[in-house]
Amino acid sequence: MSVKPLDQTAYMLTADIDLLDVFRTEDEKTDGLHVHDIVARLPEEKKVDPQKLGRSLRLLSIKHWWVEKSADVFAPLRWARLNMPRTQSHVWRG
Repeated sequence: MSVKPLDQTAYMLTADIDLLDVFRTEDEKTDGLHVHDIVARLPEEKKVDPQKLGRSLRLLSIKHWWVEKSADVFAPLRWARLNMPRTQSHVWRG
């Protein structure tokens, strides 16, 4: 049985639900969105628990993929926006 590090699991969650697609404008990418707004914009088949998403994004904030602008309000950092699973620059760095 293989156990993945928590930060890798959190990253995979955000990639699997196409989280960056939720941020539609540059202002949203810069100022961030509340986790409840993020979950509300996800397609029905990709919805997750807002508390779990918040904890995952908080963990990724420690790794400098996201920034928590205020309580439960997250914005992707520039590297996270460049490092999308569908781009040539996609690389997981733990």
